[in-house]
Amino acid sequence: MKLDISQVHQTWLEYGPSTESVRRANADVRQCLSDMGTEFAIANFPDIVTEYMDNKDIDTDGCYDQFLYPFAMQVPGLQHIVDWVVLEGTSKLTFFAEWQQKSKCVLQYVHSSNHRGHMEDIVKADMSLSSTQADDIARSLARAPGRFAKWRWKTLNTAVADLLHIETAMKLVMDAVDTGDASLGIRDGAKTLSIKEAIKDEDFWQQARAIHVFVKPLLLFSSWCQGCDCHEPDLMKHGPQVQCSFKGCRARSIAKQVDTVLQQLNDIRQSLKSDQFGDTTTLCLTQAITQVIAGFHLKMRWVNELPYLIWQAIGYNVVP
Repeated sequence: MKLDISQVHQTWLEYGPSTESVRRANADVRQCLSDMGTEFAIANFPDIVTEYMDNKDIDTDGCYDQFLYPFAMQVPGLQHIVDWVVLEGTSKLTFFAEWQQKSKCVLQYVHSSNHRGHMEDIVKADMSLSSTQADDIARSLARAPGRFAKWRWKTLNTAVADLLHIETAMKLVMDAVDTGDASLGIRDGAKTLSIKEAIKDEDFWQQARAIHVFVKPLLLFSSWCQGCDCHEPDLMKHGPQVQCSFKGCRARSIAKQVDTVLQQLNDIRQSLKSDQFGDTTTLCLTQAITQVIAGFHLKMRWVNELPYLIWQAIGYNVVP
């Protein structure tokens, strides 16, 4: 394993180009955060600064008395853990692959401002709606939904929320298309048929609601991790707009938040009714939440073990 030369140059600029300066810089590192892949071992890597600076061969199998980062804790990446848990959960949803393709097709169509403008005209022309109703429904199309060009698991909650936000508008448009009073304004007949079938399929919407149920607590946890304990009320109100140098520093309260998320997931599982999203969808959702609870508990159990227990000790005894 080699040191990133750009990191070494940055260290030289900030601390100086001597061996002791590099060691002093390494001693300032307090955390090595990673996705638990190969680089997870960096925190426990031996001190090879002398060999590196003297341009000597490095034998990582040799005997070393010190670590490269002597005061750094080896910390698993929370965002990677959330991604993995969501992936494991969706693997229990037998309908997910088909739902994903349908949702991509619908959201890619609605992402176009021209398409949304076309749909607004159709909604406002619906004589069965009052002007107030038409304006409210048309307003739901003002915001561009997320795009699926680059899939990431943490975008799943946004995708579902965007779909549910435009549900009423999309159904009204499809009713107009059905009666021949309107079209989707695209030439691709196959794509038009795919969008129409997805929107008219009530199972598609029930499945979106089911996915939203188990993904939301995990994505809220993901957002919480990026905040700070000192501005919690402001973060709840203004979110990313809050500026604080301690954002992302949640070590003291992470254990309590993990317990909160597990309780939320357990409550959701206990509250499910057999026909809440349709029999098959609800059964899949129950299995998915069970998988999520098990995976989240497994991947986050380290917060209640040494050396991470020191965070809880600090959290209980230090006033924020």
